[in-house]
Amino acid sequence: EDQGPRIVRARVFVRKTSAHTSDRQYSVRVVCEVRGADIVAEQEGGDVLTALDFVTEKAERQLRKRKTDRLARREEAAAAKQA
Repeated sequence: EDQGPRIVRARVFVRKTSAHTSDRQYSVRVVCEVRGADIVAEQEGGDVLTALDFVTEKAERQLRKRKTDRLARREEAAAAKQA
């Protein structure tokens, strides 16, 4: 059974964008290296952990979408072979 794209490497970049407390004080960027185009998600937040939680959800959604699209293409190819 196909479990979707395998992540080769995940890089997490955390940057403090402002010295002053704000809801955009930190920026978190996650780059998941997978076969094909990399998955990149970015989020700003008032604290690192909240931004990290949101960026993780974004990356997971992108990975699920890629898996769904890949399975759909596989099914279309199988249907075309049978026709």
